[in-house]
Amino acid sequence: MVVLAACSSRAPAPKRPVADDPTGSGSATGSAATPVTAKVSEADCLAMFDHMIAIDIKDRPADQQLSADQTAQVRAELRDTMLGECLQLPPDQVACVMAATTKAAVHACDGD
Repeated sequence: MVVLAACSSRAPAPKRPVADDPTGSGSATGSAATPVTAKVSEADCLAMFDHMIAIDIKDRPADQQLSADQTAQVRAELRDTMLGECLQLPPDQVACVMAATTKAAVHACDGD
């Protein structure tokens, strides 16, 4: 259930961040004040995939390490199958994965 409440106040309305003023100070220098919508880029996703692969490799026993070709194949498969989904992730979830140092920490970023 969502409850909305209104109160009368003379305080100014909070300022929304704009494209060239992400601080929300209201001192944008551009002519158009467009709200900032953080999006995950393809480069962000590729970096995240590389980080996840590195964590996986670190956790593998010596006799189960991946060759450079196998690592490249895994990266390509992740890009091909997961890039679209990754681009829809919230930036804070990608940041969480990038800060993770274990598989368990990566899985905790899912919020499941």
